[in-house]
Amino acid sequence: MPTIKPRVTVMLEPDDYAVLAKLSELQGVSKSSLLADLWVQACPVMIRVAKLLAEAKNAQQSVKDGIRDATEAAILEIEPMANQVMMNFDLFEESIREQISRPDSGFGGDSTFGAADGRSTTQPPSSNTGVRFTKRPKTTSSKGGGKS
Repeated sequence: MPTIKPRVTVMLEPDDYAVLAKLSELQGVSKSSLLADLWVQACPVMIRVAKLLAEAKNAQQSVKDGIRDATEAAILEIEPMANQVMMNFDLFEESIREQISRPDSGFGGDSTFGAADGRSTTQPPSSNTGVRFTKRPKTTSSKGGGKS
């Protein structure tokens, strides 16, 4: 479907593109809509950054020095918080993997992402082997559309 929205071209490193492609596949959305959603999330912060950069561009050198010092101080404060966020995500990921790898979890294996070539590393439960889902023809009933 054509759109009147502006478009951009993004050049990614091969590893970054592979992650984007995998997330896109797993979430069932296009790569472009995934990136657009990420930008929507980041945009409020980017608006503030753009405003500050514009103001800094017009500032006197002494003000620029103060901005640089304040930025460096903020980065030093933010880095430990970012590291803590990543450690919390690591704990969350570990917990999810433990739940999935439990024999009674219903996943039946130690890998949730499959083999490196994309094939599943686990077999379906024996009760599901060979099961096919087919649409049944619709039946009509004289009693208000129920199955006969």
